[in-house]
Amino acid sequence: MRMDRINVTGRRWRPADWRRRVIAIVSLLALAVSGCSSAPSSGHPRPAASASIESPGQRCGGPQASGRIVTLAASDGVRLDAAEVGSGAAGVVLVHEYPADLCGFWPYAVYLSQRGLHVLDLDLRCFGSSACPPTDAARADLAADVSGAVAELHRRGARRVAVLGASMGGTVALAAAAEPQSAVSAVVCLSCHASFTPHVGGTAVPLTVGAAVRVIRCPALYVVASDDPHLKRGEVQALYRDTGSADKHLDVLTGPQATTHGWDLLGTTDSGWTAVAGTVAAFLVRTTAAT
Repeated sequence: MRMDRINVTGRRWRPADWRRRVIAIVSLLALAVSGCSSAPSSGHPRPAASASIESPGQRCGGPQASGRIVTLAASDGVRLDAAEVGSGAAGVVLVHEYPADLCGFWPYAVYLSQRGLHVLDLDLRCFGSSACPPTDAARADLAADVSGAVAELHRRGARRVAVLGASMGGTVALAAAAEPQSAVSAVVCLSCHASFTPHVGGTAVPLTVGAAVRVIRCPALYVVASDDPHLKRGEVQALYRDTGSADKHLDVLTGPQATTHGWDLLGTTDSGWTAVAGTVAAFLVRTTAAT
């Protein structure tokens, strides 16, 4: 929501004119406050105060599931927005593509919730409605957002929490899973990059996880199209090979999905979900089941 500036030009105002002007402005503000109960506009980003009066379905244009917009803190304290849907002990954090926001994953978040998963669909810092910290170093710490979201799902009742990321989000998910004492129970990467440099709030942030994946021990699933136009499948195959987990899987897609990238591998609510959507959901359910 943006506030338009009011520019006053013209003749010089006398003191009496200014007094009348102030009284008029105060009256208008009082009327505006009394009318603030109407529904928020659909544009975003929005200030933090508006998030609590909006549903994910309203923000994203559907599906209209019983989800809610929540605010949480990254592990370094940055305020983040997310859409929560579902409940229970099996949790999953969804991490969006670049330069999108949580709305791209929202339909799949609902799909996962219908399969018993407790989902937190995240806006990374400086994207969507999340806050954007002032320093380059703080903007670069995207993995702190995932760590904060995983911790938030634990606070909301989840016992095991997986992370699913698409494209840039997959790279961020891997970085979070590779952190010392990570609480990530499993990680899924859809067309994720070994190295990628997004602009986060105007700051170029180099993300490199090629070496980091060697320390990952949680279950991992990689999915990539054979002729992905945005990255070479060998990049994903190398990540899979170097991942330290004993429970790891790689799906290379051919045929109709040979040139599909990121969350488009899952399909849409309009065209129907693909086999990948079911494979990913089954992996998430298995790896977050209580032990």
